[in-house]
Amino acid sequence: MVVVLVDVVLVVVVVVVTGLVVIVVLGAAAVAAAVAVAIVMVAVTAVAAMMATVMVAVVVVAVVVAVTVAIDGGDDSDEDGEGGGGDSGGGDDNGSDGGGDSGGVDEGGGDDGCGGGCGGGRGGVRDGAG
Repeated sequence: MVVVLVDVVLVVVVVVVTGLVVIVVLGAAAVAAAVAVAIVMVAVTAVAAMMATVMVAVVVVAVVVAVTVAIDGGDDSDEDGEGGGGDSGGGDDNGSDGGGDSGGVDEGGGDDGCGGGCGGGRGGVRDGAG
C-alpha cells in the first residue's frame, strides 16, 4: 500500500514538474516571439519614417523647382540668338543727345539690348561760348 502511494506521488510530481517546465518553456518562447515582433515593428516604423522624410524632401524640391520656373519663366535660351546692341547716337555741335537705335530684343525673354541706344555722344563746345 505504501509503495503504491509513493508511486502515485512520484507520478503526480513528475506530471506537475513536467507541466511547469512546459509552461515556462512556452512562456519564454512567447516572450521571445513578442520581443521579435516588437523589434520588427520598430524596424518597420523606422523605414516608414525614412520614407516619409524622403517624400517630404521630394515635395520640397518639386515646390522649389515649380516656384523657380514660375518666377524665371522657364528656359531662357533663345534659338534665334541674342538681339544686337543699339547704335549710340552721334552728338551734334549744340551738345544735344542723338537718338540711338533701339537695341534688339532677345527671343525667349532675355534682356533687351541697350534699349534706345546708349545715348548720344557729348556735343562739341562752340567757339566763343565763354
